[in-house]
Amino acid sequence: MSPHDHARTLERQRRMGKYGIVVLPFTPGQIRKQPAEVLATIGDALQAARGRPPVTANLRTVPAAA
Repeated sequence: MSPHDHARTLERQRRMGKYGIVVLPFTPGQIRKQPAEVLATIGDALQAARGRPPVTANLRTVPAAA
């Protein structure tokens, strides 16, 4: 991952954060080698989100630029 790609990833995460979207970054290796920990982290985040109001911004998805 180049510094430019990393900066784009961080900017995308900041934009999502403005709308209350929680980003949980995992490497492919973590998903393959530590699936229980990854699932526990996701479960903890879901539990923490219970009771929060839903995201109401007019959001849309777009493909990443190549």
